[in-house]
Amino acid sequence: MSVDLRVLSIAEDETRFGLSCPDATSAPLYIQTLIAALKNGKGVAGGEHFATLDDQLFVFPTHKKKRVFNFAIARVHYIGTIGAQSVRVFFRLFPALTTSTGFDLSHNYRRRDADAGHPDPIPRAGIHGTEYTTIPCFANNRIDSTVETMDDQIDFPFNVQDIGADPQGKEVFHFFGCWLDINQPYKPDGVTPNNVLPVNVDAKKDGPFRDPANPPLPIQKAILRNSHQCLIAEISFDPISIPGGKDPSIRTSWLSATWPGVISPIPELTARAARSTASRFDRRRRPCRPTKLRMS
Repeated sequence: MSVDLRVLSIAEDETRFGLSCPDATSAPLYIQTLIAALKNGKGVAGGEHFATLDDQLFVFPTHKKKRVFNFAIARVHYIGTIGAQSVRVFFRLFPALTTSTGFDLSHNYRRRDADAGHPDPIPRAGIHGTEYTTIPCFANNRIDSTVETMDDQIDFPFNVQDIGADPQGKEVFHFFGCWLDINQPYKPDGVTPNNVLPVNVDAKKDGPFRDPANPPLPIQKAILRNSHQCLIAEISFDPISIPGGKDPSIRTSWLSATWPGVISPIPELTARAARSTASRFDRRRRPCRPTKLRMS
C-alpha cells in the first residue's frame, strides 16, 4: 500500500467537489461525504479531480470576510490479490520540519491500541519531553478534551476501511480524510473557545485537560507556534506494522508548509501575524516518497 496526500480549502459560499460547507457544524459531514464520493467516482466528484488538487490552507477563520474550512484527503493505493481489512489512516500535524520523524510509538506516533472498551486504535497527541509535538485530526467531530479523554475519540468508519482486491490484482484506490480544524479558535457557536490541547504536557497526558495553570488552547495557539508545519498521513495496517525507529516513508505521505508569520500563544503577538492568512502545502518539499507495499 502507499498513500498520496492533498489538502483542500473551501469558503462558506463555495461548492467544491459538488459539495458545500456553509459553517463549522457542517465540516465533518463535508469530509465524510467527500470521502465516499471520491471512492465511488474513482477520484472524481462534482467534476473535480483529486489528482489536480493544489489548494492553500488558511490559518485564520476568515478570508476576505468569508469563513473558510480546511481539509486533508489521502488516496491509498493497494496492489494485491487478497484485499486488506481494517486499513486505517491517521492524520497528524507536526509543528516543525525539524521534528524527528523516526517512527516511535512513544513520541510523535503515539496511539491508543484497541481494547474491550474501544475497538479501534486511535492516534494520540505526540509528546517530546514536556511539550506536545503533534496533534491528530479526524473525519468525525473532535471530542471535547476539556471534558473527555482524547482516548475516547473515534474515527470509524470513515478512516477505517476494508479494501477489496481487484480480481486481476490491479491497483485499486480508497480515500480517507480529515477536517483540519487548525483555524477554528471558537466552537461552532462562535463564542465558546475551541480549546483542545495545552502547550505543556498535562499530568493526564491525553486529558481531560482542566489545569488552570496549564490550560488547553485552540490548535492555532497550542501547535502552530512557528513558521514551519508538516502534515503526515500514516497508513495503520496492523498485520504489517512500521518497525520502531525506522523512516516511516513506506507507509506515510508528507506535505510541508511555511507560514510567513509566527503564530504565538499570546493573542497580542498573534495579531501581528495576521498577514499570514494562507499557506500552500508543498509536495515538492516532502522529505520522503511513499512506495507501494505489494501484498499477496
